[in-house]
Amino acid sequence: MAGKYRLGDFLKDINYEKNNILRNDPEAHKDYDPFIINMMLSYHPDCIAIVNELNRRPDMPKQMQYDFLIKLIRPRKRFARMDKAIKSEHIEMLMEYYNYSEKRAHESLYYLTDEFMEGIKQKLDKGGFS
Repeated sequence: MAGKYRLGDFLKDINYEKNNILRNDPEAHKDYDPFIINMMLSYHPDCIAIVNELNRRPDMPKQMQYDFLIKLIRPRKRFARMDKAIKSEHIEMLMEYYNYSEKRAHESLYYLTDEFMEGIKQKLDKGGFS
């Protein structure tokens, strides 16, 4: 079952409502994911330095992180689209060839050229008919 709060609820509270959901509702701690919140806020230039400070302190309690964001981020409506998962044959090839996880394959794909991927494709070709 999905939690009571969604990602958008936390972002809206941090960005402009400033009601401090985590402090007012103990159940909210289960739904709050600091990594995702920090990633979404990092799309905005005025939040990068603040989020970077939190990333340097990953062991900080959730409530303390949330309070930090509520106090330091200026109230403003911010909109960022979340990157959707890319499912491509290149991801599948990297996962098979290097025995990578899907996450690692996504990270690696950024650095690899089309020519390199074509070489992997040829090495993985098992022959036969399509």
